[in-house]
Amino acid sequence: MDDFFSSLIPIQEDDPLNFSDTPIHHQDSEVPIINNNICKGKRQPKNPSSAIILANNDNGKNPGDEKQKRVVHRNIERQRRQEMATMCASLRNLLPLEYIKGKRSVSDHVHEAANYIKHMKKNIRELEAKRDKLRNSLDGSSATNSSSIIFTVRPCSDGGIEILVENDLADNGLPLSRILDVLLNEGLNVVSCVSTKSNEKFLYVIQAEATDHLTDVDLFRLQEKLTGKFNNRN
Repeated sequence: MDDFFSSLIPIQEDDPLNFSDTPIHHQDSEVPIINNNICKGKRQPKNPSSAIILANNDNGKNPGDEKQKRVVHRNIERQRRQEMATMCASLRNLLPLEYIKGKRSVSDHVHEAANYIKHMKKNIRELEAKRDKLRNSLDGSSATNSSSIIFTVRPCSDGGIEILVENDLADNGLPLSRILDVLLNEGLNVVSCVSTKSNEKFLYVIQAEATDHLTDVDLFRLQEKLTGKFNNRN
């Protein structure tokens, strides 16, 4: 067959269509293998910590900042627990023994603290009622004794003694004569006695002098004696 075609179409050796002497090189067909991970997306690192770092880098966060935040959070939580323990201990110390006896949990202590507060409020209300009752009784006794006589004894510039006597207008039973008797018994001569009205009160000014100029009169003792004698008239 080849001879037949050769006879029909003569081919020269340098003819470019002559393929008889041209070597044919066979190349193995190699198909590149594509990694399934690459086809799916980014390669996932095998190390979990590397994955965290990669995720943080993807979010634009510094892994050091995240670690610092966790440390700060742990410190805050630790401090909070310590403060709670301190406050619970303080609360337990404030409660009477009968309220916390046999009770160990914090919830029991808080419950008993609420009961103790209610008990204390009740006691306070009772004490306030007693206080108001006593205050009213004292106000009544003060009103009854509002007519008490006030004595003030002081020296005069001329060497004598001046006795000031204040008495309420409602009390007309001032025993002036008895006051003069006390002064005489103390060795004093009454020189003058003047009475006036001031601020709804009677004011008496008594001037006296010692009968013996060598006698030293104790002014404070005289004032105490007059006050005690004429304010216990009942």
